[in-house]
Amino acid sequence: MRGVLVSFGLAELIDKAILCVSELVTNVHQHAKGDLQLTVTVYETCVRVAVRDEGQLLPAPRHANARDTEGRGLFLVTAMSDACGLVSGTLAGGDGKSVWFDLAIPPGRRWPGRASGPVPTSPGDGGGTP
Repeated sequence: MRGVLVSFGLAELIDKAILCVSELVTNVHQHAKGDLQLTVTVYETCVRVAVRDEGQLLPAPRHANARDTEGRGLFLVTAMSDACGLVSGTLAGGDGKSVWFDLAIPPGRRWPGRASGPVPTSPGDGGGTP
């Protein structure tokens, strides 16, 4: 995560991105099954990070009280990101689900000359639309 953001000159997004990724990956390890896949796509106006797993159980926010040591992950992702969501089933690339979040690229840092669409994060990465 850090390497992708630094390579695109977006180091100011690192702290938010790492916190959100950590929360989503932790959810997979605690509640889902199978392997997970982390995808980072840099678009003209935002960075989208998606964590996909093979589990059928959909995540749901919990209401943690002051003494709980768990139950705040989805709340933190919602609070720290500019948008977030969930895709399940075949739309997520097969069985399972993909939980994603977007971090906006500051307006002065957007990618000039691109009308729309992703900026590939690796050769051959076609990305998608946010």
